[in-house]
Amino acid sequence: MRQHLRESWYKYLLEIIVITVGVLGAFILNSWKEQQEHAKLEAEFVISLKKDLTRDKENLERIMRYMDHILELHEVLLPLLPDIYYNDKSKLDSLYIDAYDVIPTFYPISGTFISAVSSGNTSEFKNKELISILYQLYNSTYTRIVYNGELLDNLYISQYNKYSRERRIRGVREMTPEQITELTDDLDRTHRNLHFYKARCSKTLREINLILSNY
Repeated sequence: MRQHLRESWYKYLLEIIVITVGVLGAFILNSWKEQQEHAKLEAEFVISLKKDLTRDKENLERIMRYMDHILELHEVLLPLLPDIYYNDKSKLDSLYIDAYDVIPTFYPISGTFISAVSSGNTSEFKNKELISILYQLYNSTYTRIVYNGELLDNLYISQYNKYSRERRIRGVREMTPEQITELTDDLDRTHRNLHFYKARCSKTLREINLILSNY
């Protein structure tokens, strides 16, 4: 009787061990599969993210090259504006039209990052440092540059409406000394805002390059 009870107990204990090992094994296997899936998603995320950031970088570099050209025109025109109005108006007309050419503003490509955040995948990614840097880029740096770009757009719209006649006739109308001073002040305000926007673009470009170089 005792032998039978002992054998039953051993059999029961063995079944418990087998079940426990099976459950533990299944848990470890599932955990490994989940880790592999998260690693795959993270790798795909980084590849797609770098494509977005590379396009952002190219757009910023293109905009900055264009801004450099316009800023150079401003720097030539601003000190000379009153003088060439009276002495070389054809040169003023040419410089003025080119100097007020519309600057394209920057809008980031955010699809990859937004998709990863909204799906909750970023919380499972191992590279927490990268995710932290990306939150800074997309939620702070990009937000500011878009805001500054919209301010610049609004300034250009204001100047466009104010000097619509100049655009229409492709030259500067007949002006009083006070109007010439006002024109100079408006161009200087545009110049300073453009410099600020360029600085914001440069900062954004540095952050993008840091991510592309290190991750």
